Amino acid sequence: MPHAIVRRAQRMPTGATLIDQIDQLFTKELTAQLLSVSPRSIADPRWRRRAGLRAVRVGGVLRFRRSDVVELLARGLEQGFP
Repeated sequence: MPHAIVRRAQRMPTGATLIDQIDQLFTKELTAQLLSVSPRSIADPRWRRRAGLRAVRVGGVLRFRRSDVVELLARGLEQGFP
């Protein structure tokens, strides 16, 4: 492991490491299943914009941060999904 990564991990708050700070990326299909919508809706930029769901592209494929999906689920329970 490169020394710079080890040094950064050592500066994290107690009990946390660099790996703990990295957010998981979900596939379009998993995200759709978790949100109970179709993968086609998840792929639609207009739907994502209305829902407030950010996407990242990894190798040209859409991925969704776990933290963003959890946040959307929490908001959806309070306000309802678009």
